[in-house]
Amino acid sequence: MNSNFQEKLAQLILDEISERLKKREYLKEVLKKFLEFPPEKVAEEFLSEFEKLLTGNLKEEIINRLKLMYLREIQPQVKENIIAEESINIENEAIVSTIPSETTEPGEIVKEELTEVIDEKSDKTEPIDIIEPIKEPVVTSDIPKEREEITKESIESVIEVEELKEKPSVYFKREKKTEIAISENDWLYLYGFSYAPNSEGKGYPSIELPIKGVDDKNVVFGLDYGDVRLYLSKIQFEKFVIAKTGEHILSPKEAISLRYNHSCILNQIRTNEILVPLEFWTIKMGREKIVRTIEERYLNFLHSLIDIHDAIDWDVEVSVLDNEFMKLLSDSAKTSETRDYSRHPKVQRMEVKQFEKVLFKEKEIAQKVNLTLTKVANKIKVDYIITLESSFLDGWKPILSARYVVGKEKRKAFYQSIFDLQSEFNKFKVMISVNSPKVHFKF
Repeated sequence: MNSNFQEKLAQLILDEISERLKKREYLKEVLKKFLEFPPEKVAEEFLSEFEKLLTGNLKEEIINRLKLMYLREIQPQVKENIIAEESINIENEAIVSTIPSETTEPGEIVKEELTEVIDEKSDKTEPIDIIEPIKEPVVTSDIPKEREEITKESIESVIEVEELKEKPSVYFKREKKTEIAISENDWLYLYGFSYAPNSEGKGYPSIELPIKGVDDKNVVFGLDYGDVRLYLSKIQFEKFVIAKTGEHILSPKEAISLRYNHSCILNQIRTNEILVPLEFWTIKMGREKIVRTIEERYLNFLHSLIDIHDAIDWDVEVSVLDNEFMKLLSDSAKTSETRDYSRHPKVQRMEVKQFEKVLFKEKEIAQKVNLTLTKVANKIKVDYIITLESSFLDGWKPILSARYVVGKEKRKAFYQSIFDLQSEFNKFKVMISVNSPKVHFKF
C-alpha cells in the first residue's frame, strides 16, 4: 500500500473519530470539570494521553480486535473500493486465502482476497494470519525436591492429567441483556473489571451472567462505562455486622464462606475475560458512586487492563479447610489414641491415623493442581507445597503456593484448567486464588 493511500486512510480514521467524539454526550459532562482551564491546553493534555496509550500495548489489543472483526464480517464492496483506489492487480498484490463458502457444495473451495493490514510501527505491511499455529511451550520445572521420602501410599496414588483442550465459557455463552436496575440505596459487591466489547459505555448494567454472587442469592452482572466493564452483584446485609462507623464488617465465620465464593466467581469470569480482580469484600453503595470512581480514574483502569493483558507471571495459592476434609473423610472425629495437631487450644483432638488420611488427601490435591497447571506453563517455581508434617488449622490453610510463567497463547487454557480443577474439587471446598504480581488495583 503506497504512502499516499495510507495518509488518506489515516485522515479518514481521524475524521471518523472526530465525528464520533462529538456524538458522545457523556463526554460533555466529563469535560465540564476542565472549564477553568484554556480549551487548547485541555485538548493538548487529552491528546498527549491518547498518544501514550497508542504507543503502548493497547495498540496491539485494538489491532487484534479489528482483525477478528474483519475476518468475521468481510465486506466485498469495501475491498473493491480499496482495490480500485490503489489500481493494483488483484492477482499479484492481494493476499489469497482459501475459505470454505457456505453457499458451495461440500469439498468446493472459494478463494477470498483479503487486503493487507497496516502495521503502525513500520512502513512494511503484514498479512492477516487466518490460523496461527500455537507452539507447545517447553516446560522447565523449578520445583525444589521435597525432604521427606515418598511413602508407599503416595506412590500407589497415580495422578493422571488429561490433555487440555480449549473450550468456550459456558457462562458467557448464556449471557443476556439485563433489566437489573440499581437504586441509590442498593449495596453492591465488586469482583473485578475487563474490557467492554460492544459497549455503549453509559454507566448502566449491560449484561447478566448465570452466576450467583457471593451471597448465593443475587446474580452477577456487568456495568459498562466507556471501554471498562465492571462485574458486580447486589448484596444484602441481614447477616452482617454493622460497626459504629456504619461500615459493614464480617465475622471470621462469614469471611471464610464468602472468601471461597469470591474466588470461585473470579475463576468463572476468567474463563472468558482477561480480568483485573478487586480485593475481597470490595463493596459500594449506589450506582453514582461507582460510575464517579470509574470516571475520575478512567486512565488508571485502562492502564491496569493493559498491564493484565501483558502479564505472563501468575501467582497461584491453593487453600483448604481441614474441617471440611474431616467431615468428608470420616463419620466422626475419634478421640482414642489422640495427639494434638492444632495451633489453637480449642480445636478438638483427633485420632492420628484419621488426620494423616486428611493430610494425604490434601497433598494429593496439591500435586494434582501443580501437575495440571505445569502442563500449560513455560516455567514454574513452587514456593510451598504441603507435607505430612503440616498442622491442623480451623481456618483457610495453604497447601500450594507457586508462580507459573504462562505464554499469552496458553493463557485461556491456563484459566480453563483452574476452573476445571475448582469444579473437580468443589465438594472439598478447595479455594484456588490467582493474581498477577504486577497488577494490584484498589477500587
